[in-house]
Amino acid sequence: MNIQYHYDGEVYMDREEFYKKIKSDYMIRSFFNKGKQFIYDGQLQKVLENNANVSNSAGWLYLQGETFSYYVLPQTLINNDLELREQWVQFLGEQDEETIDANLDKKMKLVISVQLSDEINNREERK
Repeated sequence: MNIQYHYDGEVYMDREEFYKKIKSDYMIRSFFNKGKQFIYDGQLQKVLENNANVSNSAGWLYLQGETFSYYVLPQTLINNDLELREQWVQFLGEQDEETIDANLDKKMKLVISVQLSDEINNREERK
């Protein structure tokens, strides 16, 4: 039996690839936590939402700049701003991998158990 992992509209057949994707998203949301303020392109920005949906795609940031609010992909900010990239690298270096892995494993088990429970309930309702 092949196990499929569904996340953000994509299907992963390999647990390790699935785990890498979840871990990456988790780290980005932790770095760009709600309420975080930072300077980008010479202006103060504030994170209003760190996992917004845009065009059926999750993971966008919703930011409040000095003059307007906008959606942007986090990787765009990190790639285009040297100071923000340095902060990102420092943030990653300060993280405890074992704690992150343990937290992600707990979340994955919870999601899997809820989905299995829902599937069992749906089967029983169809009978």
